[in-house]
Amino acid sequence: MTMTLVEFTSLWKKINEYKQHFHRADVNKNGSLTDTELNVAIKAAEPEIDLNSGMVRLMTFRYSSFEATTMEGFISLMLRLGKTT
Repeated sequence: MTMTLVEFTSLWKKINEYKQHFHRADVNKNGSLTDTELNVAIKAAEPEIDLNSGMVRLMTFRYSSFEATTMEGFISLMLRLGKTT
């Protein structure tokens, strides 16, 4: 399967947006997001997504090292949650 230039451009734009949300939410600038920071980043990136703290913890376990979420994990999570177009 291949991507068209339009699809790739849309995906690249989303990735860059998610990177910005990650860096804004990483309050202590340690390169990873705690549960609280992750919740803030998700709400900033996709305001229509409503998650409770239990769901955020489950996502942290799935997309991180059980304590914090890296930028790569956050981008993967957001691409799963949101739309890429």
